Amino acid sequence: MRNTLSETPEGTNSETSGSENSIEQTSDTGLEVDLSNVDYEIVVFTSDRKDAGANAQVYIELCGTYGESGEMVLKNNKRKKSFQRGSQDKFLIQFPDLGDIHKIRVIVEPSAKNDNSKGWLLQKVTIKNMQNKTLWNFPCNLWFDDKLEGNVHERELYSEQQT
Repeated sequence: MRNTLSETPEGTNSETSGSENSIEQTSDTGLEVDLSNVDYEIVVFTSDRKDAGANAQVYIELCGTYGESGEMVLKNNKRKKSFQRGSQDKFLIQFPDLGDIHKIRVIVEPSAKNDNSKGWLLQKVTIKNMQNKTLWNFPCNLWFDDKLEGNVHERELYSEQQT
């Protein structure tokens, strides 16, 4: 199941589907964890390199010590194109606490055959837990493309450090 994130009129993004209840779950360690909803700010940085922007649909999945978010659509705002060259696109989601986010998956739907774009050069993604202010940085600096670098439409990125 994919959730959809879309920009709100104030310029932030919100999740349009998902649970609003507190969930108790057993972690990988066997301990019960209270997974109360937490606000996460996701910032997607597109490289400033020539032809780095994309007109593609982008999905993200967060993987933490308490579980995974499932794939979520990072939906373009109708007034502003997301994932353009040199852009920083912000999305705000509310999701049960995932603990330490150690990995994310970024998935890009292949562009239409008549699309002349050369792909998307993702610089990095940052994720901030708005409750405890923990910030994770996921560097990438790689192309998502069906014409370059071997048809890559999905990448797993690992947290560089936690602050």
